[in-house]
Amino acid sequence: MFLPNINWAYKYKVKRWLYVGIAEVSLGIPYFVEFRVLPIIYGFSSHFGVGAGVWEGMGKIKEDSLGGTTILPLYFYVVPWVRWKEMESLMWASPALYFFLEGSLWSGEEFRDWFYKTGIGIHYTLRPGRSIGAEAGIMNYKVEDKWSFNTPFISAKISLLSAWSPISPKEIKPPSIQIFASFVDKDNNKVLSKDEEGNVEISLSNVGDEEAKDVVVETSILEKEFNNRISYQSVIGVGNLRGGETRKINIPIKAKEELPKSSFTFQILCSYKGGSKKEEIKINTAPTIGMIKVAFKNLSAEDLPSWIIPTSKEYADYLVEYLEDKIQILNLNTGERKITKVSSLKEAKDFVKDFFLRWDREAPKIIVSTTGGIINTEKVRMKIRFSDDRKINETKIYLNDKIFKTENFAELTETEREIEFPLEMGDNKIRILLSDWVDKRDEKVIAFTRIRGGEGVYVVGELPKAEPPPSLILSVSSLDGNNTIVGGKEEGIKISITNKGRGIAKWVRVLLEGDEFLISQWGRERNLEDIKPNETKTAIFSLLMPTELPKREAKIEIVVKEGRGYSPTERPIFTFNLIPAEVVRKEEEIIEDVDYDIPEGKMRRRKGYALIIGFSKYLNLSAPKYAKNDAEIFSRYISKVFGIDNLEFLYDEKATCATIKGKISDWLKNKTGFKVIYFAGHGIPDPKNPKEGDVHLLPYDGNPELKSTLIGLEEIIQLSANPNDTILIFLDACFSGGEGRTVQLAGRPIVAPEIKRIEKPNTFIFAAAEGNQPAKEFEKARHGYFTYYTLLGLKGKADINRDGWLTTTELYNFVKENVADKTNNLQIPVLRPEKEIRIVKIR
Repeated sequence: MFLPNINWAYKYKVKRWLYVGIAEVSLGIPYFVEFRVLPIIYGFSSHFGVGAGVWEGMGKIKEDSLGGTTILPLYFYVVPWVRWKEMESLMWASPALYFFLEGSLWSGEEFRDWFYKTGIGIHYTLRPGRSIGAEAGIMNYKVEDKWSFNTPFISAKISLLSAWSPISPKEIKPPSIQIFASFVDKDNNKVLSKDEEGNVEISLSNVGDEEAKDVVVETSILEKEFNNRISYQSVIGVGNLRGGETRKINIPIKAKEELPKSSFTFQILCSYKGGSKKEEIKINTAPTIGMIKVAFKNLSAEDLPSWIIPTSKEYADYLVEYLEDKIQILNLNTGERKITKVSSLKEAKDFVKDFFLRWDREAPKIIVSTTGGIINTEKVRMKIRFSDDRKINETKIYLNDKIFKTENFAELTETEREIEFPLEMGDNKIRILLSDWVDKRDEKVIAFTRIRGGEGVYVVGELPKAEPPPSLILSVSSLDGNNTIVGGKEEGIKISITNKGRGIAKWVRVLLEGDEFLISQWGRERNLEDIKPNETKTAIFSLLMPTELPKREAKIEIVVKEGRGYSPTERPIFTFNLIPAEVVRKEEEIIEDVDYDIPEGKMRRRKGYALIIGFSKYLNLSAPKYAKNDAEIFSRYISKVFGIDNLEFLYDEKATCATIKGKISDWLKNKTGFKVIYFAGHGIPDPKNPKEGDVHLLPYDGNPELKSTLIGLEEIIQLSANPNDTILIFLDACFSGGEGRTVQLAGRPIVAPEIKRIEKPNTFIFAAAEGNQPAKEFEKARHGYFTYYTLLGLKGKADINRDGWLTTTELYNFVKENVADKTNNLQIPVLRPEKEIRIVKIR
């Protein structure tokens, strides 16, 4: 056994050591005998040692007998391993491995010269003062100038009154691992709930001197009822842990389903070669409903009920703030605020308890379908209703004083069960216990006496009629009315719930599922408490978004849960477009003026016709800022670049619904040739079918909520198109129902209507934006972005191949690329269909 360092031999470590001998005798081959007197070797730096002593030897080499004495021969030792052993309160070595080099001046009867010997040796202490050993190596004798002789040798050695002894030995502690563990969850309240993620943070410290080898951590949950409901890593390989080393590991843990208000034991077993260590921590659990998540400011959560869970403001339903003489409770879901004066900390905490207990003034109720009696069947089946004004928690049912059934209720305020009980002959007692979320209780005892004469199951009567049910209707929209989430802006989603039923909706919650990034920003849950008939409550999820957002889509699903089980079946799913904050360029952008120096096209269209519609005002709402200016300038390009002289203009109050439809059907429909329709104003999704219906344009006298007062895009195409016409329709409007050149429909969800495929072969639609995007206005140019870059393209900038012609796809690609770039992809224009034809000749 060879160890690399003397410090790690056996169970002691030393920095210095000493070898002392009274007398040593060595017998070797080739024949020689050595006597050593008072050899002393001092060791330092663990491995190395030097010493001196008196040596005398004799032998026979090459027919010559040699003998002589050396005074103070020098010894040099390298000791890679010593096994230190304690004997009678002193330290001795047994055994020891060493490398040696001895050199001395040989002094014989007739000559004097040098001698050295080097090799490897083993020393073993039999008991204090007696040792044996063996050496092997090479000897060299140099006798004056006669000859020099090298020979290998092997020898046995006996030592009297000699030993290896350490100086200031220190005991080497075997490996010993200590475990420190703690649980940290996402909302920092030390309570694990459904879908919540957390970490068990484990610190392993080897407090011994020796290395702990093959360290493995095994984890388990001791309570069986929690094992299948929680996911975690059960085995973690750690490797070796040096003496004094500390290593940290994190074990992700997640609740896969609803958990009761309880706790479980998380056991950590650390095994290593030669030992093991066990540690346990308790992790508290709670259902996602029934617990009140509260953020406290200047007030400790100690001494408050267990159903009040302290958490950070990001995840809380309520913010409780204690000031010098008052306490304030703010509902973070609705904005409702309660402030009262208090004279002490105790009075403040009592107010907090009373405030949250006001929802549950009553004890839970058990209603059964029978009062018991005499029956002659083997079994009885009865119905039981469990209810509470807030939330039921757990029921335990005993049959003849033995537990028959238990059940935990995670998300209910009322439920019914039909249970069948086997009966013994004679008296039978059924005892039902029910607790609610604040540990109020109810108890019912039903007695049956079974007599002879029958068999089968006896079904008892019905339960009395329950309270009327609620009927919940959802209305969902974004804060700014569109599907785009922009970095650096406050963005979010608003969910309004109206109870159209005759009964109270109890303990209503709104949950977000889907994209974890948005949920981490906005929060996962809002509690709306009870909603009375014909009452509406709103949950808002919002936050100022980080400026650096990735460009991607994010889906959010809206889930509404009601405590009696009357949850809506509708689960709207919305797709949001995430866009980083628009970079503000410090260099002033050079804006080319498109209002003047309009080029003349190289062709005149004798059979060319155009209808231009624009608004600086509306009858019922405000108009886009530059819409009328867009229409007026675009009309000049139609005249000059397109070469069309037959133009009709409808601005502001002249652009009513009847006038626009009449102008299209009575004037434009009767013409045949090349037609252009330009519209700059508000777009509207279909009020009756905003997601899948046609897109509409808002005339001067239009009502966004009345479809009959709007003009559908398909209607415009049908009214204006003849079989041999070529029609270009330019729409600087959008249809998202959000910001930009659109109108949000009151009480309707976010929509994403699309401009559908065009059936007419030579009809082309250039639209300012995709269905779920805004049509933005370019302040510096005093135009809409779409119109500005369309005009710039018609000036000749879109003629990429420089052939003098502009085609539909050339113009569209130029406009799309520039508008998307300048709006940071918030607005991407549309062309339907993406077919290429020549539309103007500019050179």
